[in-house]
Amino acid sequence: MITNRWAFGPVLSSRIGSTPAGNALLRTTIAPTELDGGTKENILPQEVHALVNLRLNPRDSVEGVLEHLRNSVTGIDGITIEVHGTPTEPSPVSSTTSDSYALLAAAASAHAPEGTPVAPMLVLGGTDSRYYAPVAENVYRFAPEWVLQSEYSRIHGTGERLSVENLGRMVRFFAQLVDTGAR
Repeated sequence: MITNRWAFGPVLSSRIGSTPAGNALLRTTIAPTELDGGTKENILPQEVHALVNLRLNPRDSVEGVLEHLRNSVTGIDGITIEVHGTPTEPSPVSSTTSDSYALLAAAASAHAPEGTPVAPMLVLGGTDSRYYAPVAENVYRFAPEWVLQSEYSRIHGTGERLSVENLGRMVRFFAQLVDTGAR
């Protein structure tokens, strides 16, 4: 279905978007990560600040998302949207027709159960790979781990961990990738 999005796009969007992690693959996500306001339970704060983390979908831009946010709070007294730090545009989408992708896909296939399809998708978190985009034609973010749906809430959350099985899988995968790529 993924390789035939032209025919199955609405079904894919519905199924993928039915979970929080899947929904984050389809659109820009907004997460309040720091909230600051009151000092006592029975006193209303005079001012409240919220730091909101945005993970931009590659089809979106910082300017477009800020415009959307500002339009969303227009007319609500006392609410302003200000940029904290230097915003980062989404990383460019890397080619799936390059030799590099073929090498990565072959290594992924070798370490997955037989018949498992290899398909590109977004990485749901920010990575250091954004620093390579200006100097590399394609930058792939890939972790050969198997995560159960029930474990997604642990990512950057309470009980975050990597299983010993996944650690071993990663070591074997990257060893093969480096060995094959060096030939």
